[in-house]
Amino acid sequence: ANVGPVQVSFNGMNIWTGDAYAEQAAYTDHAYTQQSSVRRGNTYTISVNTEVNKQNVRVFIDYNNDGDFADAGEQVFSHNGTSIPETHSGSITIPATAVTCAYLRMRVVSVFYSSTPSDYACGPYTYGQAEDYGVYVVSDTPAVTSPVTLCQGATASALTASGSNLKWYTAATGGTGVTALIPSTATIGSTPYYVSQSGDGSATCESSRSALVVNVIAAPAAPAVTSPVTYCQGAAASAL
Repeated sequence: ANVGPVQVSFNGMNIWTGDAYAEQAAYTDHAYTQQSSVRRGNTYTISVNTEVNKQNVRVFIDYNNDGDFADAGEQVFSHNGTSIPETHSGSITIPATAVTCAYLRMRVVSVFYSSTPSDYACGPYTYGQAEDYGVYVVSDTPAVTSPVTLCQGATASALTASGSNLKWYTAATGGTGVTALIPSTATIGSTPYYVSQSGDGSATCESSRSALVVNVIAAPAAPAVTSPVTYCQGAAASAL
């Protein structure tokens, strides 16, 4: 039957695949060739095009990477068809509990509008098709305490952030990260530094960068004193 997604768009992926009739398959696996990187807490637009028949669309993501779509919250989009052809569109927010640093399956299912499969995620489909795609959840942005204030000429320690496999940069984008960065205190002023983390240590899973500002201020002047102070032997002395 002419049922199934013919185009799927999600965060940089824009895939024309053809429906079940065109592909001669009720299931197609694009998870290793069509992939998108996302971040926990971010919201992304999903768009699924269908043709020929009115169709109902469901989208699932295996957020805990346990090999099924049966867990709470793993059906991430639902839209019932009303027209021919039709663009089914909405948004998907990646939860804080999603597994990071792993390719998760996103399943896009489209069935004939009057068809009611007992299991939308896994079928069987009398008139319908399922397609799988890959979603890679990168690491969260590391937490920092900013600004850090140092006196000019003081001996600084390496900057710190909360995270694992940290990389420090002197620019918001580009450059080569280092595992430890000690800021200079030679000159008065404010300097931004940037830090990312990677849950598994790979560049693929590296997070976006958090900014940490280091303020270098003038060292306080030495206090004024009156010197010397003279006392008679045995006199009661006051605090200096």
